[in-house]
Amino acid sequence: MLVEPRRLLSAEYDVKIMFERMLYDEFGPGGFLAGDVLGNTPEQRRKALLLGFALVRHINGQAGYCNVGMSTIAQKLGYGTNDHKLSASLRALLHAGVFTQAGNHRRAPKVHMSLPERLRDAYEDLAANTDPKGRVITVIDTGKRAPAAPQPPVMPADPSPLEEDDDPWAPAR
Repeated sequence: MLVEPRRLLSAEYDVKIMFERMLYDEFGPGGFLAGDVLGNTPEQRRKALLLGFALVRHINGQAGYCNVGMSTIAQKLGYGTNDHKLSASLRALLHAGVFTQAGNHRRAPKVHMSLPERLRDAYEDLAANTDPKGRVITVIDTGKRAPAAPQPPVMPADPSPLEEDDDPWAPAR
């Protein structure tokens, strides 16, 4: 599954209202989220939409992200603590580009609202409230560090030449 490029949004009250409207509109017929983006069954798509609204509701305006755990949100949505399976819905929302995770706060994911690049022209009011640096994010979780690239072995600058007597393959004396 490819990751949708997106831009982070501010967490002001008006932006949250516009974002909820965008979620609702794009979930409807012909919208970006109406297809199989959020799941294969209508139940999976409804669960993802409901989770999206709950995440927006719990985004802290000062911090700019939601750090409420999935079990807490599941209880508020009427699911049991262990049988909610909201993590699959969260992954679908992250892949769709409407949310971006920035690591974890204790065990809860730190989730930011984000605007997918493909919807930028359709929602100019939201696009005006994106990250001022204009960065396009192409990963799901900005808090995870990419593994370091393997480094080539370090060769000595000037290896000392072997003497004629120094045969590295000769048995030890």
